[in-house]
Amino acid sequence: MMNSLIRLSAVALLFACPAVATPVAVYYSETGFGDTVSRLNVGSDITTATADNLVSIPNQDPRAIAIDHTNLKVYYANGNAIWGANLDGTGQGLVTATVGGVGDIEIDSANSKLYFSTDSGTVADRRIMSVNTNGSGITTIHDSTTLGATNPLDPTITTNDIANISLDLDNGLLYWTADNGANGGRIAMNSSALAGGTATQHFVAAGRSTAINKMDIDFDTGTVYYTVGSDTNEVRSSTIGGASVTTLYDSSDGIGRPAAIALDPDSDDVFFSVGGTMYQGSTDGLTALEFKSISGSSLFNIADIEVAVPEPGSAALLVLGSLAIMRRRQQSH
Repeated sequence: MMNSLIRLSAVALLFACPAVATPVAVYYSETGFGDTVSRLNVGSDITTATADNLVSIPNQDPRAIAIDHTNLKVYYANGNAIWGANLDGTGQGLVTATVGGVGDIEIDSANSKLYFSTDSGTVADRRIMSVNTNGSGITTIHDSTTLGATNPLDPTITTNDIANISLDLDNGLLYWTADNGANGGRIAMNSSALAGGTATQHFVAAGRSTAINKMDIDFDTGTVYYTVGSDTNEVRSSTIGGASVTTLYDSSDGIGRPAAIALDPDSDDVFFSVGGTMYQGSTDGLTALEFKSISGSSLFNIADIEVAVPEPGSAALLVLGSLAIMRRRQQSH
C-alpha cells in the first residue's frame, strides 16, 4: 500500500512540475577582455545571479552563440570556426571551419542543423551558410551576390555586415539584417526561404540612430525586439515590417549603449547587455529594469545572448529525488 502511495505521489509531482518556476540560465559570449562563453545563473533574481565561465578562447572574439535546447549543446564562434560543447562547457569540439569571422549562429534542433553568417574578410567572404551539427553538409545559402533584395525599398542596401540572422522554422524562412556599407549601419531587414533564393526586403530604418544593432524575433506575434545602433541608447520593438515602433527602454532608465538582446521563450522577459552588464526587463517595457554587473572593465563586452529554456529531464529528476526521500522515510519507520 505504501509503495502504491509513493508511486501515486511521484506521478502527481511529475504533473505538477511544469507549473513550478524554473530558474533561468542566460548564456553569453564575451569579447575584448577574456574572450569566453559563459552562463549567468539568474534564478529568480538577476541581481544575485552568479556567472560560470564555460569556455575560454583568448583572442578569438566569440561574437555568436546558439543553444540547442533539445540536445543540450552550446555552439559558439571560435575565430574562423564554429565549435560546440555541452551546456556545462565539457566536450568541446570543432564543428566546421568558416570563410570568415562568424557574425551570428542560429539552430534548427529538429534537423540538427546550424545556420550562420560570416561578416569579416573580403566582401566575397560574407555569406549565410548552413552545416549539420556533426560538421557535414556545409552549404552556402546566400553569398555577396544574392544577399541583397530584389526591388528593395532602398537600392543602396548591401550586405557588408551580417550580424543578425533569425529562423522562422514554422514558415521555412530565414531573416537577416542588411548594411548599407556606410554610416547608416544595419538599416534593413531581408528574408528568403531557408534554402536561399530571392530575398525580400521588409523595412529600412531612417539611419544609424534607428538602425538594428542586435535583434531577436518573436515569430508567433510577428514582433522584432532590437537594440538601436549608434549612441541612441534604446531597446525597441516593432513589427517585422517596421511599423508600430515602441521604445521599451532608453537612457531615462539609466542604460548606456545596448548591444546583445534575447527573449526568454517561456516568459515575457527580455535580456540585453550594455558593456559588461546584463539587464532584465519585459517585452512591454512596463517592468522596471533589474541588472547584474558582470565586469566593470571597459574592455569587457557581452556580444551575444541566448536564454536557456528548462532542460528536459529536470522534472523527472525532481520526481526521482522525491521518491528516494519518501522511501528513506518509509524505511525509517
